[in-house]
Amino acid sequence: MKIFNLLMLSVLILSINACCSKKGTCPTVEFQSIDLVNFAASEVSDSVELIAYQGGSNFTQIVESAFFKGEATSNPSVFKINTDPLSVNNDYEVKITKLAGKSYKINNYTVDKITCGQCFMRNNNQFGYNLSGYSVNSKHQSYEGTVQILK
Repeated sequence: MKIFNLLMLSVLILSINACCSKKGTCPTVEFQSIDLVNFAASEVSDSVELIAYQGGSNFTQIVESAFFKGEATSNPSVFKINTDPLSVNNDYEVKITKLAGKSYKINNYTVDKITCGQCFMRNNNQFGYNLSGYSVNSKHQSYEGTVQILK
């Protein structure tokens, strides 16, 4: 009977530890898509350049750049650029080549603090951040799952 009780106690302890979030569960603050709103298909169907700059460098230190095509969505006035996750540690510039290199600069991110690792049995709460806003050409916007660039 003692073995059974010891086994049940071990299972209970392991279960409690399993229900508690482990270290490193806080999400990385990033975004993965950019919506181009009110652009014509001919403007964004090719040669949309995304340039990543070192954050805080005032758009002077390029980290990397890539060309994308705006993908059509169910809304004819919205085209989507899907990328790998983009860190808010960088600033970004979207250049629309067909519009004589019209440039849209994305920076000044705002974040909300969140609890992202709770355990009801222990005081090991972890805190992280979620993206809540950003600026495009110095105009602040709320983040609602995608960064939007308005023409």
